[in-house]
Amino acid sequence: MAPEICNASGEFTQKSDVFSFGIICWEVMSRKKPFEEFKDMEKLVLQNKIMNGERPDIDYLKEYKDADSLLPIIQKCWDQDPSNRPPMNELCNLLPKYPRASIVVNYNALKLGKYIGTGSYGIVFKATWQAEYETRDIAVKIIQDAQKQKAIQKEIHDLKALYHANIAKLYGFSIDREDRILMLVEYADCGSLCNLLYRTDNEVTFYTGLDWILQCAEGMEYLHGKNILHQDLKTENLLLFDNFRILKICDYGRVKEFATMNKEFSGIDNRAPEVRVSISKYVKGSDRPNLIEMMKHEDIDIVKSIIKKCWDQDPDKRPSMKELCVLLKIYPFINFDDIQFGKRFERGGFGVSYKAIWKTEGQEKDVNAKIHSDKTSNSEKISRRTEMLFLKKAHNLKQMKHENVGTFYGASKDPKNTIYFLLYEYSECGSVYNFLHRTKNELAYVEKINWMLQCAKGVEYLWSQGITLRFIKPQTLMLFDVFRTLKVFEYGSAKELSKFNKQEMVQFAYIAPEIHAARKNTDFKKSLVFSFGIIFWEVMSGKEPFHDYEIADVPKIIISGSRPNIDDIKSCNDAYLIKPIIEKCWDQNAENRPTITELSSLLSYLTAGKL
Repeated sequence: MAPEICNASGEFTQKSDVFSFGIICWEVMSRKKPFEEFKDMEKLVLQNKIMNGERPDIDYLKEYKDADSLLPIIQKCWDQDPSNRPPMNELCNLLPKYPRASIVVNYNALKLGKYIGTGSYGIVFKATWQAEYETRDIAVKIIQDAQKQKAIQKEIHDLKALYHANIAKLYGFSIDREDRILMLVEYADCGSLCNLLYRTDNEVTFYTGLDWILQCAEGMEYLHGKNILHQDLKTENLLLFDNFRILKICDYGRVKEFATMNKEFSGIDNRAPEVRVSISKYVKGSDRPNLIEMMKHEDIDIVKSIIKKCWDQDPDKRPSMKELCVLLKIYPFINFDDIQFGKRFERGGFGVSYKAIWKTEGQEKDVNAKIHSDKTSNSEKISRRTEMLFLKKAHNLKQMKHENVGTFYGASKDPKNTIYFLLYEYSECGSVYNFLHRTKNELAYVEKINWMLQCAKGVEYLWSQGITLRFIKPQTLMLFDVFRTLKVFEYGSAKELSKFNKQEMVQFAYIAPEIHAARKNTDFKKSLVFSFGIIFWEVMSGKEPFHDYEIADVPKIIISGSRPNIDDIKSCNDAYLIKPIIEKCWDQNAENRPTITELSSLLSYLTAGKL
């Protein structure tokens, strides 16, 4: 704990984390618990010592030969004055300068296994490596005709420093009894992409192929950012891991140049035209054409346009890897196997929702997995047209970024190609509807007004992004941060509105009379304001709208001009201001209703000075 935090009045900052980082550095290098000598003291006594400058004994680290360079960094991290501590980005630049673990592996720690094949560097074997703390499976590449051992070893040393999720790990090298260099690399438990595509019967879906291409582009973007050219990018050098979900690039760098006599790399047909003309003119643009080999059977216009850009005859006209990463993220697709479904917690207006766990980037995240389907049967396969419309919707949802709009993570579908899922952030506090009608929680007047202000801001943002909402309802207004933050989630389209079933008729109360009456030239922005007014009344009164009527009768009641009892709003200081706003929102004549922007301004005024 940083000294400024030990003081009860202190404020936690980024520099407080830097202090903790310095303590951890000392702990890792010394293998001792910090302040162990004070373990029997009261916590308050230790805090006082830290505030007075007490730190772990730095002398424990002096046994390391490189300690003279490391110690000043640690001491800077735990400086008494937070402003003197280095920021984390500065530490990231400093720490990699220290020698990494030795890249030379004792040959006796290796046990060569079965022959895998011949790669860009030479013969490849599966092997077992008895490392310091574990036994691991690796791939060993025996470099043949190596005339420049020192150059190869230096290149391996430099490449070992690379670290990226889509770059195959390089562990180091060894020298065998025949004085050959053995490169030790990560073993691909699922083989190469080439092997999967052409030597197995495994089906490769559009989504999987697109995801592989994106991972390849991200790996190549990383290499190009390090000024490393692959020079032999092809599906044989794209390895698959974790049940074919993860793609990693191998055989990168200049080792193959040193390791071959004639520099005639395999895969000459895959390389760019300017490389076939002159091997010495290899440029970053030459790495691109092979990214799309696995997608050659997909008749998708947007993918085809990316492919054509990649293999333009003029290298200057090809996109950079960074640009490709942006282009390929058009479809935010999530692997179905990475989703663990839990119980169904609520049926929304347009589908069933489940709480689920999404395994992503080495962690587990709670999500709301919502079934999205316009099919009449769950056994019916999704058509190509439906697939494209769904992907377009997913792409549009992914662009939404606002504090009062639910975060959309991506889309998925079941292996049988019958059901789509939309994955949103999970609300730990539930919906506004649940809060009002299924709990006994109380909410202060000012917080209720703030809810409605946040709702207005969320809707206003969605409209500004070209998303036209027809109506909203409290079941899809979700709460976060101990009920303080409200976010707008689902929205209804005209097509979806025609698909109500008996379980979904409850939302009739939030639909404007002009939609119920199917009037032409409806201004859907004003129709949504009607929904807003009904929800405003519901939040302030704590009652369900039209609860004393049969659900099936609600549409004709609304068309006739009937509304919830405005006097049901609980007494509050500003009731005389709130009631007219609500009544304007649900006016029978849509033209008389305020805009959502006007409502946002009015509610901002009501909340001013009261939060």
